[in-house]
Amino acid sequence: MSHLKIFFKTYDHWIASTREWILLLTFFTLPLSKSAPLILVFLFTVLWFIELSKNKLAQLKTNNLSIILIIFYLIHPLSLLWSNNINFGIQRSLDYVWILFIAIAISQYKGGKFRPYLSSFVAGASIHAMFFYLGYFDIFNILNSTINDPAISGNRNTYGPLIAIASISMIYLTITGTWIRFYKFSGLFLALLLLITVLLNTSRTGHAVLITLNLTSIFYISVLKKKRLLGAVGIAVFLSTIFVSVQFSDGLQTRISQAANDIYLYEANPLTSTGVRISFYQNTIELQLERSFTEQVIGSGVGDYVNDFNAFIEKKQETLPGLRKSKEDAQGWNRFRDLHSQFLMNLLKFGYVGILLIMALTILLYNQQKKNRAFIITGFFISVFLALIVNSLSQSAMETRGLAPTYFLILGMFFTNLHKKEKIHG
Repeated sequence: MSHLKIFFKTYDHWIASTREWILLLTFFTLPLSKSAPLILVFLFTVLWFIELSKNKLAQLKTNNLSIILIIFYLIHPLSLLWSNNINFGIQRSLDYVWILFIAIAISQYKGGKFRPYLSSFVAGASIHAMFFYLGYFDIFNILNSTINDPAISGNRNTYGPLIAIASISMIYLTITGTWIRFYKFSGLFLALLLLITVLLNTSRTGHAVLITLNLTSIFYISVLKKKRLLGAVGIAVFLSTIFVSVQFSDGLQTRISQAANDIYLYEANPLTSTGVRISFYQNTIELQLERSFTEQVIGSGVGDYVNDFNAFIEKKQETLPGLRKSKEDAQGWNRFRDLHSQFLMNLLKFGYVGILLIMALTILLYNQQKKNRAFIITGFFISVFLALIVNSLSQSAMETRGLAPTYFLILGMFFTNLHKKEKIHG
C-alpha cells in the first residue's frame, strides 16, 4: 500500500510539472508557429483531464441548460464539417479549442474549480456560434458595413461587432462563473452596446464598441466595486490604444483578403465574373489606405500587401473575361487564400476574445495581488510590447497578431504562478 501511495504521489508530481513545462513551451512557441501551440494546448488539456478525472470529474453535474448548450456546441462544428466547406469547419472547431484552453487556464488560476468555467465555456461558445450564424447567413445583418459596400451582406468582414458582443458574454461568464449576475448586469449592458452598434453602423463599429466596453467595464470594476480607479483606467487606455492601432491595420488587410477571396469565387462562375466588381475592390483599398495611418503607427508592412494586390488585380483584369488559369494566377491566389483563411479565423474570432480577456485578467491580477503588484502588471505590459515587436518584424500578420493575446495571457499566468511559489517558499 505504501508503494502505491509513493507511485501516485510521484505520478501527480510528474503531471503537474509536465503541465507547467507545456505551459512555458506554449508561451515561447506562440509567436513562432501556428501548429506547435495547438499540439501543446492539446497535451496540456489531456494531462489536465487525466488529473481531473481522479478526484473531480465524478463530482461534475449538469442541468438542463448545460445539456442544451453542450448539444448546441457539438452540433455547430459538426454541421460545418458536414457542409461543403470542410476546411472552414475544421478552422471553426479549432477556434473553440482555444476558448476551452482559456477556460481551463482560468480555472487553474482560480484554484482548480472547474465546473463553473466549463459551463461558462459551453455558454460562451454557444453564444459565439449563435452570433456567428446570425451575421454570416444574413439573418440579423444590421451591422453590415455601409462605408465599404452596402451590397455585400453576410461576409466575414461585417459581423465583427456581433462577435465582440458575444465575446463580452463569454468573458463575463468565464470570470464570474454565474448566470444570475450575468442577467442582472450584462443583460442591460449588452442591450446598450447593441444599441450603440446599430446607431453607429459603420466599418469602425467594432472598434467603438470594444473601446466603450473597455472603459465602461473598468469604470464598473473600479468605481462600483470600490477598486483602484487610477490603475484600472490606465490599463484600459493602454490596451485600448494597442487595440485601435492593431485594428487600423487589420481593417485594411482583412479587406484585401476578402477581396481576393471574392475574386476567386466570382471567377469560378463566368456569369458573375465582372471587371466592375474587381475595380470596386481596388478603389475601396485605395480609399482605406488614404484613411489609414497604420504604417506610421505599427509598421506592419501594409504597403507590400497593397502593391502585391494591385499587381494581382491588373493580372486579373487582363485575363477577363477569358478567365485563364495561369500558373501565376494560381500562385497569387494561394498567397491571398492563406492570408484570408488564417488571418480571419484566428484574428477576428480569437482576437476580439483575447483582447477583452486580457483586460479582464489584468484587472483581476491588479486587484487581487497584495504584493509585487507592479511586477505582475509590468510582465503583462512587456509581453504586449514583445508581441507587437515580433508582429512588426513579420511579413505576414496572420501568425503573430492572431496569437498575441494568448501569448501575454500565458506570460501573465507564468508571473502569477511564480509569485505564488515565492510566497510559498518565502
